[in-house]
Amino acid sequence: MSPSAPRAGDTLSWIVLTSSNVASVEVRVAGFGVSMPKTDVGHFEGGYVVPKIPFFINHHFDAQVIARNTGGVAVQETLPLQIR
Repeated sequence: MSPSAPRAGDTLSWIVLTSSNVASVEVRVAGFGVSMPKTDVGHFEGGYVVPKIPFFINHHFDAQVIARNTGGVAVQETLPLQIR
């Protein structure tokens, strides 16, 4: 994940490396989900422009990275994310 502490307007980039049997990867943050394009076997990349978050909303989030194989079996990893 880059940058590690994004600000509104920054493009948050993700690279996820998986085993070869993973068919899709999704990233969920605060109720929004984005599918990551597969660029090669076991290699997924994506980016998202960080929106402006009002000052009265907590700027600490959990990013859930969900990898699924063709059978629908999912593995999830949760990463902390702070928007500055």
